[in-house]
Amino acid sequence: MTTEEIKRLENAIQSAKSAHHRIDRLNEEVSDLHKLTEAMAVTANNVERLQNDVTEIKDDIKALSAVPANRWNAAVGYVLAALASGVVGALLGGILR
Repeated sequence: MTTEEIKRLENAIQSAKSAHHRIDRLNEEVSDLHKLTEAMAVTANNVERLQNDVTEIKDDIKALSAVPANRWNAAVGYVLAALASGVVGALLGGILR
């Protein structure tokens, strides 16, 4: 082998070593990306469950806040029914005398 061939061979070996180092670094980065993707999937799942919980809580709050309004409406209805009964009773009392 000539010196030029030996130099070419050494350059090829150095180039191969450099390529192997780059591949090793890329493998680490790909592994990190896979871990990040898995973590993002878990986070997305947690966010979805949280949104469902928030929707459920909002529905519960609406139902609870409607209870006093329903009671108020019922009380007004009872008062109006009592007043109407009193007026009808007074009218009937006046007619039947």
